[in-house]
Amino acid sequence: MEKSYELHPSSADNPSFKKLLHSLKQWINQFNTRGVAISNILQDISVPLVLASAIEQMTGDQLVESETLLAPTIKSYQLLIGILVQYVKKNLGMNPPPERWSLEGLVSRDISSLVCFLVDVAYSFQCPFPIPENVSIAVVCVQNIDGAMTKKTTVHQITAPGYNAPSTHNLYDPSADAEMDAFEELISSPEQFEEVKALLLQYCNEKLAECHIKLKDVAELRTDQLVVLIGILGGFFVPMSLWQLKPKTPEQKLKNAETCMMFLDQFEIPTDRVTAQGTGIDGRDCEC
Repeated sequence: MEKSYELHPSSADNPSFKKLLHSLKQWINQFNTRGVAISNILQDISVPLVLASAIEQMTGDQLVESETLLAPTIKSYQLLIGILVQYVKKNLGMNPPPERWSLEGLVSRDISSLVCFLVDVAYSFQCPFPIPENVSIAVVCVQNIDGAMTKKTTVHQITAPGYNAPSTHNLYDPSADAEMDAFEELISSPEQFEEVKALLLQYCNEKLAECHIKLKDVAELRTDQLVVLIGILGGFFVPMSLWQLKPKTPEQKLKNAETCMMFLDQFEIPTDRVTAQGTGIDGRDCEC
């Protein structure tokens, strides 16, 4: 019996649900250190990998030990989900009723299980991004039983009335609205995200060509190459005392990232969504 899940059109257009997904995506992506960014919470099979990376940074615990799990495949998705569920139950004391989320629901990519799971983890780690209260969604379960397709729609409560995820540290302004801006709208689908990445790659390579630097992927842009790119775009030479060529240590990478931030501030380019550590510049978050 084959089973798949779809978001009901009425929920897809729900502003509160959109805001919830956006906050979860921003929260998880800010910890990404493996060069993989989530563009769609409900579709990307890299969600458990990036979430595992986030938990590793927040706790210091190592969740992903096998390099084979780093490839975004259905098998690695399922294995990582199992690791995450085991971790949150053992270390965070999570034991929700199966109708909220379960290992089976997560492995089968049940939308309500996935979103409820992410909300509960975000709550436990005091997500600083706004989580809307009283969010419900309708999910369509599509089943193939003996060649006959059946559809069943159920409504799920994601956050309760009065829900408010606590926050003791704010990486961004907590009063900021989580509505998508023009650029985020531009990369709201995987296809658009890849198209924008290709255009950025072409632009960077055109500018870096004079320094004989060629990138294969915009996510491979190192902090020293970013310093060079800023110098080219600004038409000035960056003294070597301010940055490290081919940085190897976290301290060297952070120094380069801080230099980039310094120039962005000098050029009055908004940096409220970019950080020198974590996923911002040093973490190579593709959306930054």
